[in-house]
Amino acid sequence: MRPSTLSGSRLSSHLVQDHPPSLATQTRAGTSRFGDTAGLNNIGQALATDANHNVYVGGNFGTAGGVSVSGVARWNGEVFAALGTGMNGPVYALAVDGSGNLYAGGSFSTGRRG
Repeated sequence: MRPSTLSGSRLSSHLVQDHPPSLATQTRAGTSRFGDTAGLNNIGQALATDANHNVYVGGNFGTAGGVSVSGVARWNGEVFAALGTGMNGPVYALAVDGSGNLYAGGSFSTGRRG
């Protein structure tokens, strides 16, 4: 099943407060976590997918699945990965264009591909 794109949207803060910060997929059969990862260590606020079914998450977090990241990470279906050195502030919106370029919006002044 191909993940959905939710770009430019904030995840509900009460949802994050009531449940551990982790990524999950919603299907007609129910909700399941993205693998056995530890999830995010803080709030995730934006999601986007690319043509290869990678899921990108942006927000105000420093780790994803135990991997050190800075506000943005990629989930490939098995593990999280950092995107360069990340951002120096929170990410509120993500979008992927037809060429696979990832765009981020938020309260940051630097972001590097690494």
